[in-house]
Formats: sequence, structure tokens, C-alpha cells
Amino acid sequence: MECAMTYQTVRSTRLLSDTFEEKAFDGDFVLPDYLPEIAAILSCELQPVIENRQISGNRLTVDGTACVRVLYVDSSRCKIHCYETCQPFSAGFAADVLCEPALADVYTSVSYVNYRAIGPRRLDVRGAYRIHAKILDTVTMELPCDTTDSHIQLRQYTHNESLPAESGEKIFAVNEVLDPGSNGNVASVVRAWAAASIAECKVLSGRVIVKGDIALHTLYEPETENESPLYEECEHNLLYSQMLDVKGLEESDSVITDVRVLSCDVHPETEEGTGKCVLIANLRLALSLQSWRQERSTFITDAYSTEAPVQPETTERSCYRLLGSFDRRLPVRQQVELPEGVVDIVDLWCSCSPISRDGNVSNQRLQIHLLAKDENGSIVCYERSAEFPLELPIMGNSPRFDVRVWECSYRVKEERQLELNITVLVVGTDIHQDMQTVITSLESEPAKAYAAPEATLKIVFAGKDESVWEIAKTCHVSADRIREENRLSADNLSEDTLLVIPMI
Repeated sequence: MECAMTYQTVRSTRLLSDTFEEKAFDGDFVLPDYLPEIAAILSCELQPVIENRQISGNRLTVDGTACVRVLYVDSSRCKIHCYETCQPFSAGFAADVLCEPALADVYTSVSYVNYRAIGPRRLDVRGAYRIHAKILDTVTMELPCDTTDSHIQLRQYTHNESLPAESGEKIFAVNEVLDPGSNGNVASVVRAWAAASIAECKVLSGRVIVKGDIALHTLYEPETENESPLYEECEHNLLYSQMLDVKGLEESDSVITDVRVLSCDVHPETEEGTGKCVLIANLRLALSLQSWRQERSTFITDAYSTEAPVQPETTERSCYRLLGSFDRRLPVRQQVELPEGVVDIVDLWCSCSPISRDGNVSNQRLQIHLLAKDENGSIVCYERSAEFPLELPIMGNSPRFDVRVWECSYRVKEERQLELNITVLVVGTDIHQDMQTVITSLESEPAKAYAAPEATLKIVFAGKDESVWEIAKTCHVSADRIREENRLSADNLSEDTLLVIPMI
């Protein structure tokens, strides 16, 4: 016999897909005429960036570009040249039972990159990278929340949870004219990289305003009369401010924003009127947003009857809570041995990749790239790796975070030790996920009704941490009556106790 229950519509977040697609980067490239022939390759970097993501129908489509940057030296062995090329990519992820609204968390990772010169003007680059996609949507369920039968006892659980709401993205440009410093004219830019951070995010109805800064590092060759080229570095901090329109966004929504650098082009130019040499920086960045809406749901996790046995039907329900987002700069210090034969450091840069995570500590691998001059004045490149623990500002069990190098400085200590002072930018979201077993319906068995109690009171010895609910369930009485009779406020007992159980 079905019990008389009151039902409500409850929404919940569902993990629809958490997968990746592997992409190959295969290229046989011929150098353009304006670049000299290759004598030796110094380094090769593969960087896939996502430029667009779109959920249409029951499919997530991701588009982007995989870029390769090759540093090499010509026959002089002391002059650095840079060759860059890009390949577009597209990845698709099926979501056959997708419900709106939905959010897609997409990011990339590099598996490997191999490279070689197969001639003085030809490069062979082979690599692989992954497009990771995590799709969350919102589903509704009809669940009981109360009953009109006085003999049915319900354990209700009220839960604050986060539901996918809105998403949006925008590609924008930052163009700046920069002073290279006091080193005079710039002959050429060898390498430039940038990282972007968010300093302020203001949520309005239907839009968000994001402000932040960009750390730009440039390695260039100044004009000089010396036969052997010299190299200089300069650092700049650029500011940006962007407004992103997101239909349906509410001021009370919890918002996750991220800004990534898609491309960074820096080249020298002579300023009109003054004749001064300046650096023209053209950067493309992607601003993405995900919003979550907070809801409070009440559902039933357990039930029993004081009159007869009941059979509950249950289901598993996923619950997500967005605990917060973070965009923090954290210091990292490392010390490595300077390679033998290095006379002068030309440039140094680093990258981070995760190894493992234990609670709120992420073990990271730091990849160190060192451009230097040897005793003969030739440019050489060394790669070193080091591991370090990074404490994350998280409390949830399902965080998503990315560690990016913001800036890196170094100094050579005694005994050829290289001390690195690195600032990493940790960007992520703190999410807690759990599964709740909830009751979907309740069937009573009146034919198996409990016998009438022989006494009006019953004495039960209960141990510390025992549950009043479970005791009441065993005795077929109301848990509220036990708490009232024994003047208890909590369900779990704080000490060994003799409980008076009113049976009638």
C-alpha cells in the first residue's frame, strides 16, 4: 500500500561527461626565405589554445589552434632565431542526454613533442596533446518531501547546492606601445611570452566587468656594433578591462571567470616624429565565464512507520556545491646546479605540470629552460626539471585548477648553484561533490502491523554516539518523542545514557 506523500520538483547537477580527445601534431615545415638556415635547434614548445567552445543540440564543439615555437641558431652558433607556426584543431564531444542549462569546462594538456632538423631549411615536428572536456547539466526529479500519514516518520535533509546557470566567452585584444628600456634600439625580438591574471570581477544583471593585469616578458637583440650579438630582457605589466554580456546572468549568481593568453606578438618599430625605437605588443586573450545558481533543497533520506513495516524505493542523487574560485600568486623557490661550461645566462623560463594531488597539496613538476652562452660564445639550451609541493586554497573534493608561471627571476650563487625565485599563478574552482541516497516512494505493509506494546515505557541503555533516530526506528516510536522525553537536542548522543522510551 502506497503511503500518502507530498512531492516536489527538485533540480540537481549531473556530471554528463568527463573525457578527453587526443590530437596529433604532425608537421614538416620549410623555413621562410627571410630566416637563415638551421645549424642546431635549441628548443621547441607546443602550445594548444582553445578559442571557442559551443554546446549545440547534444554536442560540445571545441575549436582552437596548436602553435609551435622553435628556437634555433644559425651557422654562427651565437645568433638566435625563432620560427613559429600554427595548426587549427576541432574536437567534438557527444552529450546524448544533455539537458539545459549546461556548462562545459574545457582545457588542454601537452602529452609530448619531438623535433629535429631534416635539412638546413626543414623542420620535422611530431607531438600530441589532449582536449579535456567536462560537461555538467541540470536535471529535475520528482521527490517526496513530506507526508500526511502521522505514523510515518521522515528523516529530512536540507542541502545547499549549486546548479549550472549561464556561460559566455569573448576574445579581445590588448595593443600597447612599450619602451624597451635604456638599451637603445632593438634589432629583433627573439621570444615573448605573457600570462594574464584577474584582479577584480563585478557581476551585474546580464553582464560582468573584469579587470586585471598581464605580465609580459620579452627577450630581444639590441642593435650593436659588436660582431657577436647581445641579448637583453625586459618586463612589462599591462592592464586590461573588459565587459562580457551574458544573457540570463543574475547579480546573485556565483561566477567563475578566467582569462588566457591566446597569442603574443612583440616586434620593434621606429616611432614617427621622435625616431625612437619602441616595442609594439599585440596580444589576443580569451575571457570565459561560468555562473552557478544557488538553491536550497529538502529531500527524504530515511523513513519508517510506527505501525507497520515500510519498503522505500531509493535513488542516488549527485550534489555539487561551489565553495569558491581563486586566482592567486604564490612564491616558489628552487635551486638547481648550473650546467658545466655555462659562462653567461641569456634567458630562463619555466612551465608547470601536475604530477599528483593529496588533499589540498598538489605535487608539481617544474620544467626549466635555460638559454646560455658557453666558453666559445655559442648559444646552448639546457632543460632541467624539479618537483615541488604547492598548497592549494581548497576545501572541496572535486577542485579544478591550473598552475601557470607568472614571473621568474634567478641568481647564480657560489659553487655554481642557480637559485630560482618563481611566482606561479594558481587559477581554479573549489567544488565539493557528494552522492545522497534519497527516497523516491514509500510502500506500507499494514498486514504485518506491529503488535501493541506491553508497557507504556521502556528503558534503553544507549552508548555514546548512538543515533536517537535509529533507536526510535528499532522501537517503532517517534524520534521527536524520545528527544522530548529525555530533553535531548541532538540526534547523536554525547555520552552513555539511559533513555526513557515512551511506547504509547
